[in-house]
Amino acid sequence: MQALSAKYTESESRVPSLPLPERQGRIRPTRSRPRP
Repeated sequence: MQALSAKYTESESRVPSLPLPERQGRIRPTRSRPRP
């Protein structure tokens, strides 16, 4: 379970409490604003 801890530590270093919302925030605007 150390490999997972290392991955989480790197992700938490940048997004401590926004790991999933950050991903959806990028997909939401792309789907809401489709380029013609």
